[in-house]
Amino acid sequence: MARRPHKKSQNRTDEKPDEYAPPPPIVSPRQQQALQALLTGATDTEAAETANVTRETVNRWRHRDANFVAALNKARKDLSQGFHNGLRALLPDALAALREGLRSESISLRIRVAETLIRALRTLGESDGSTNPEFIRLA
Repeated sequence: MARRPHKKSQNRTDEKPDEYAPPPPIVSPRQQQALQALLTGATDTEAAETANVTRETVNRWRHRDANFVAALNKARKDLSQGFHNGLRALLPDALAALREGLRSESISLRIRVAETLIRALRTLGESDGSTNPEFIRLA
């Protein structure tokens, strides 16, 4: 009987876990409900109502629970990344339109386009809150 060749485990770097990556923050189901509400712009009071807890509880989670803070920061970064990716896809068309606006014969249009560009450049940036609960605890 022929033996099947032994399969070696693949050690591809893209499948290997990052040894420096933080473990995913663990939050309770109620914390997850509050977190989702906060991500949609809810206040602490509204998030508390959604999760069926007190406002003080949500406030405590946001300020003293490292796992909750890390999960909220990670979710915000993920949302921000998705938003930025969508904007990046529009950049060629947007830049072409801005270029046309800057070449317009209308001085007021050129000024409005320039002001828009300056405002946009000021708002560029990434969230810098940690997503690692251990770093948050230490801070």
